[in-house]
Amino acid sequence: MPRYGADDWPARRGRRTGGRTPGSGRPAGRSARRWGSWPWHHGVLVVVASAGVGALATMVAGSEPGALLGGLVIVGTAAAALAVDRGAVYVIIPVPALAYLGGALTAGLVHDRAIDTSVTALVINAAQWAAGGLVSISIATGLAIALTAARWPWGRRSGREPQWEPDSRPERPRAYRSRAGADTRGRP
Repeated sequence: MPRYGADDWPARRGRRTGGRTPGSGRPAGRSARRWGSWPWHHGVLVVVASAGVGALATMVAGSEPGALLGGLVIVGTAAAALAVDRGAVYVIIPVPALAYLGGALTAGLVHDRAIDTSVTALVINAAQWAAGGLVSISIATGLAIALTAARWPWGRRSGREPQWEPDSRPERPRAYRSRAGADTRGRP
């Protein structure tokens, strides 16, 4: 084991930098996720968050759900489909429609809260709010499908699984070896 001076040991353990890797601002031992390698649930959160921001902007503007909410869902879908790992982009496809629907219902209820209180009127209004974003939902879903189709062929070569050559095998764990180095389960 190498010997360290009194000043070297705390710095190597990350104690001088407050548990952070020097110069990066990230906690020690964590690597930054690269764009295009996020897990699928982060992409879903991006689309849902963009729909939430769109619903909030629609409520502040005092208008019915429509172009503002739909535009933000389209932007969020594009960002999520590009940020998610190549092999998991297909998970983003149904999310824009569901996110828009949730945002439209929320913004519509706030916009029309004093007009009608009957259940029938609310159902009719909800159908109109959802129909107001049909074009936006179609564009966002089509964009998710197109980006999935463009990125899918490379999804299996993401580098997560080691690629072994056909004639080589990884080294066996120590528990399966005898003292002579032979495998105890009958394999060479």
